[in-house]
This record gives sequence, structure tokens and C-alpha cells, in this order.
Amino acid sequence: MKELSIHLRPWKIENAPNLAAAINNKKVPDNLRDGIPFPYTEKDAAEFINATLAAEKDSQYSFAILFDGQVIGSIGVFRKENVHRLTAEMGYYINELYWGKGIMTEAVKQMCAYVFANTDIVRIFAEPYAHNDASCRVLEKAGFSFEGMLRQNAIKNGLSVDMKMYSLLRTDAKLAKALTAETTELIPFLSYLLQDLWELGSNPRDIITLIKRHISLSQDTKFLDLACGKGAVSVNITKELGVTVHGFDLLPDFIGYAKQKAAEWGVADLCRFAVADANEIVNAEKEYDGVIFGAVGDVLGNPKETLQKLYQTIKPGGYIIMDATYLYNDKNVDSLAWEYEYLHRADWFRLFEELKIRLIEELPDEEGHDFEGEMRVITARANELIAKYPEKRALFEGYLKTQQCEVDDLENALSEGTWILQRI
Repeated sequence: MKELSIHLRPWKIENAPNLAAAINNKKVPDNLRDGIPFPYTEKDAAEFINATLAAEKDSQYSFAILFDGQVIGSIGVFRKENVHRLTAEMGYYINELYWGKGIMTEAVKQMCAYVFANTDIVRIFAEPYAHNDASCRVLEKAGFSFEGMLRQNAIKNGLSVDMKMYSLLRTDAKLAKALTAETTELIPFLSYLLQDLWELGSNPRDIITLIKRHISLSQDTKFLDLACGKGAVSVNITKELGVTVHGFDLLPDFIGYAKQKAAEWGVADLCRFAVADANEIVNAEKEYDGVIFGAVGDVLGNPKETLQKLYQTIKPGGYIIMDATYLYNDKNVDSLAWEYEYLHRADWFRLFEELKIRLIEELPDEEGHDFEGEMRVITARANELIAKYPEKRALFEGYLKTQQCEVDDLENALSEGTWILQRI
């Protein structure tokens, strides 16, 4: 909620009075694990803050929640051990005066974004008591998936109580961002919203043109299509060029559709599709003649990290085919409506030189993109979802807004095309 001034920061010992004020209310510890004193004094708060500050690095990530500059609560993510070392549990609470204002949802989103950006943790989970409807709604609005009911999982205040298991995966956050969604809460609806579109970004015809011009093909030629969406590029390449393409994407519905299209086009024997994270695939799939990476933003990291990861999937002398999207010389990232690390063309060329990558050709997008048509069909599907789930109107309208922001950037601040690059 951008209108609310909410942020997280490490604890300071002078925050003890605010922490005590937040938790010295029986309604708060009644919804937390046992072991929290009640009444809760400033001395208790100071001991908690000191313990947090002294905790082993990378074992926990604990922050104060600030609203309009004032500490109003606490949030933490705690790493598990042994085989669960890449999993962490989240806990949180805020002063009752601030309940029901959307503050906790925003704090959870910020915390998850921080953990996924700064650690190797791949799964964050939370286990609210089943009767704590407000906490369950916070997690659902923050994009967590309900995994199941943990029956009689705890004894709280002398009663056996159920708990609910919610989780958020690193791959959920990547998938949402790759498809211009501001929150993972949209993930279950993305297939519906995009059901009328097969080509999700890259133009298969431009990619085929570049391959024909610059790559010697044989029956053994093999391409990797990362974040392949519904397989439009893979299927078209295979159909026209008779080469093998392996496509990977995070969304199972997209992969199912890609397999269906490959079968319809008679190329299922040459197209292999699977659900997988591109960041894992770049470490597992090697020795390709070429890798295709189109219109999926920073799924692999910043521009330099993206090039490095693509580089390692291809043979010496192999090819990278990717979107040539960069800022016009008179524009900068501050002029963009959609937050993303776009570079100027000269910055890309410096990266190519640094990483020993040669630009073979840049093919401008002369065919043009039917943004208006795409927005029209997506808007129609969003309106259908609003009619079915009126309580989620803000979610679907927010998605349309971010889609339009991306379109505005592409039309007004960015040059579009396709690059074919070669590993030197």
C-alpha cells in the first residue's frame, strides 16, 4: 500500500518503550507462541532487543516495523536447521491501535522481499492459530499459499488448537515479477488473465530470422528456452527449423499449454517442456548451441548476472538470443512508470565487452507490438474475475495498472528489438 508510510529497520535499544507498548496487551501474546512475559515491561523489551542484536548472523532476520517514523511492532524470519536450512519461519505483531489498516500485510511483503533478495532462503512459512482470522488474511493478501490445516497442533491457554500452514516460495515472487504482477497473490489468476495470449513477449519470427542468418544448423542443433512461457518461441522454432528446443517455465499451466501446442503442431518429439526455475536450470543445463531469454525482466538477476548465467549454458562459440530493450539516451530510470533496472545501449555494450560477448546483430522490432489489443483482452479477463471475486477488485485493478505502466514505458522511454550475441 504505497499510500502508507511503512518500512522496516533493525532494532535499536531505544525502541524498548514502543515495543513494550505494542506487546503489553493480552490480545497480542494470546496469538503468539508461549514464553512471552505478561505483563510485558520495558526491561523485557530491552532484553529481547539485545538478544536480537546479538543473534548469530544469518540465523534470524528481525526488524522493527515503523509507521510514519514510529515503531509499532516487530517482524522476524527465523532460519531452520539441517535439511530445512533453506526454510524459515515468520512471526509478527503490531500494536492493536494499528490493526486493520493494511500495515501488517505491507510489512510482511517487505520482509519477504528482503529475505529473498539478501539470503539463500527459498521458502518462508507461517503457522497462525486457525482461529486467528486476521493473521490468516494478512498472509493471504501478502501472497502466501494455504497448504493445510495442522489439527490439534498446539496447546494454547490450556486448550488444544488447530493451526494453519501458509508458505511463500522464492519462485513465487520471481514468477509474479516476471509477469508484471506486484504481488504473489495474483499467481493463481495469471493463467486466467493471460489465457488469450500465446506469445508472451518475444517475437518468434524475429528470433527465427536471426537464427537463420547467423547459426549453422544441423539435426543435432539444440536450443534452451528459459522462462519459455507458453512455448510460442520454442514451438515456432522447432516447426520451421527442425531443431531441438528444451523449454522451462515456473507456471505449470503455461508448460501444460506449451506441451499441448507442441503436440498440435506435430513437434512434440523435438520440444521438451518442464516446470522449473530458470536460476536452477542455468546450473544444470549445459553445452547448448544457443539460449533464448525473452521478455522476462530480472528473473536471473541484474543485467550482468543475467548475461553471466546465460553464458554458462552454451558451448564456446554458442549464441545468446535475448530482448534488446534499453533506455533512449534522453531517458533514465526515474522517468519509468514500472520499476526495473533498464540500461542505456552504451551500458549494455560495456557489459558485452567485459564479459567477452560479441554482438552479432540487433534486429529492431519493425513489426510492432499490439499493446492495445493485448490490454483489451487482459482487461476483459480481469473484469470477469472482478465480477466473480468482488472482494479482490483492488488486486485485479492493480494488475491492470502495472500492465499499463509497462506499456507506457515501452512506448515512450524504451527501444525494443532482439539481439543475437556470441560467446567469444
